[in-house]
Amino acid sequence: MREKKFLFGVLKVKSCNATLSVPFSKAECKYDGYWDDTYGISEMCAISFQTIFDKGVSLLKMIENAGEDGWTDEIDDHTKSALIRLNEYIENKDRHVKSLLTVLNMDDASETDISVVFGEHLLGLLAPSKTYRVDGRSKGKQCCRCGCDAFPAFNNTGIGHEEVWHGYIDLVLPSYRSYEDMQSIAKIVVQMDEEKQSKKRKLDFDGEEKKTSREKSIVTVKQVLPEKEYEQALAQTIVFSLLQKKEHPALKHHMIPNIVISPKEVEVLCMMQKMIFFFVATDFDCLWRKIQKESLYLTTV
Repeated sequence: MREKKFLFGVLKVKSCNATLSVPFSKAECKYDGYWDDTYGISEMCAISFQTIFDKGVSLLKMIENAGEDGWTDEIDDHTKSALIRLNEYIENKDRHVKSLLTVLNMDDASETDISVVFGEHLLGLLAPSKTYRVDGRSKGKQCCRCGCDAFPAFNNTGIGHEEVWHGYIDLVLPSYRSYEDMQSIAKIVVQMDEEKQSKKRKLDFDGEEKKTSREKSIVTVKQVLPEKEYEQALAQTIVFSLLQKKEHPALKHHMIPNIVISPKEVEVLCMMQKMIFFFVATDFDCLWRKIQKESLYLTTV
């Protein structure tokens, strides 16, 4: 296994409007990094990928050293299932990459089309439940346009609470627990939000994501999104972490990854113990070199 150093930056929230009844698109989440001035130069603190995910990295190294059949009795069923899915995806990677490129390189590919192809040929195949759901309010619902003719599940992806931060996600990846078990939480968001917004639609959130400038915000951390969209992503990350803590209080951590895919980068944000970690991957030119779409928020729950 090649040693490659991936670092997660660390952020802290300074102020926000989470206590107000606002959708994610209007979220305000001011933040700063943790800085180290030890050597006279202010540098942002970062944590290595292996430090955060030591158990997973150690497991992969153990499997590599054990050989093809020497590891199956040493891991639990959920981990084994995840490894099998990962291996299956790698074996069929070329086919899935071809499907992704087919849609991403279409001049008329809509945001819905892109959400579907990512769910069908990447994220959905790697999710714990091996399923995904696309925002039921999406326009232009149709089969995956790569030619596989798979039709996705369009359903409610509302999250949060009407009295605080809330809104919809482009694509949700359920965990092992049935997504149906979480519908009561999501439906509260949708039903209350729709009733309220119908009375003030002209003044507030109209259910559609607003377009923002494609220019990168000038900040000291390595940021790939415009400032407003970045604050929206931070708000979503916090909500998912708190929801995970409420639903699964016995878990050792509640780091729900919020995956933000823009034309040239992929950014992963997680929250743990009131700190937000972010990781930016920019080596995706093979997929995004011809794409000029708005950012997509592909989030796991």
